[in-house]
Amino acid sequence: MTIDATMIYLWQLADSLRSLMGALAFVSFFAAFAVILWCAMWIEETKLKRWQVVLLLATPVVFSVLRALIPTSKTVAMMVVVPGIVESRVIKEDLPEVYDAALKALKSQLGTANREPGTDEGTR
Repeated sequence: MTIDATMIYLWQLADSLRSLMGALAFVSFFAAFAVILWCAMWIEETKLKRWQVVLLLATPVVFSVLRALIPTSKTVAMMVVVPGIVESRVIKEDLPEVYDAALKALKSQLGTANREPGTDEGTR
């Protein structure tokens, strides 16, 4: 796999898109809350229809889900670069000790993530 300028540009956009979705979720949540509160308290003759309330409340949820689905630039880099490194012939055949050390480090890192706080043992 080749990494070209477009792919590098898209990596950098990932964090910006996550930030944008987070900001839109934050703003739309408070805007929806303000509109519903304003309509409920000051406009007695205007009743919000059920679909309008659902739309107002669904908007921040959609932006939050989109933010969760967009990976960070570090995750994108790992998704693209790490498989290329792991599957390379040089690493597997010419430098097996580097491959084994990297695999051992990765396993220990994953094992550290599963440990309970305050214990020296992994999950039981």
